[in-house]
Amino acid sequence: MASFPEIAWMEAYRDRVNADAELEVIGGWFTVPMSFTFGERRYVVRVERGKIAQITAAPRIDARSSFGFRAPMSVWEKFVSPNPPALYHDFFAMLMRVPEFVLEGDGLVAMQNARALQRMMNLRAVPACTPATCTPTTRYSGRSSCPSSSSWPVEPPWGAGRKVAPRAAAART
Repeated sequence: MASFPEIAWMEAYRDRVNADAELEVIGGWFTVPMSFTFGERRYVVRVERGKIAQITAAPRIDARSSFGFRAPMSVWEKFVSPNPPALYHDFFAMLMRVPEFVLEGDGLVAMQNARALQRMMNLRAVPACTPATCTPTTRYSGRSSCPSSSSWPVEPPWGAGRKVAPRAAAART
């Protein structure tokens, strides 16, 4: 695996984003140039219809972005880890509680694309588990390292096969 945040890592990230079935459904209107600043390293990523179309490394002044995210490497390393610590598991949590993580540019454009943007950002880590090895506890803990776990056919944590309580069943008849 390429080391973060080298261009090879960004290309692997692009491949995960572009192959994601959920983002394909919700990203139809997500078309925007955006930037990521990892410490001193900056990339401009052009997203078209929910897919990363272009990655520009070390952009000059002619590479514009509508909005971007900037943070020191220490913050990004926590965010891209397979099991991030509390507050580093989601970019919304980081925006609200990690002062070093900054949204730059047009925040309105970012929030107009919030659902697709959140999904795209959650694909940042290589999955630590697969459908065969990931347990329901991991999948539904809210801190899953399995970005595509929502599409796996599993029993929900509340137990889809559970029986109705006798009293509740009697009240229905």
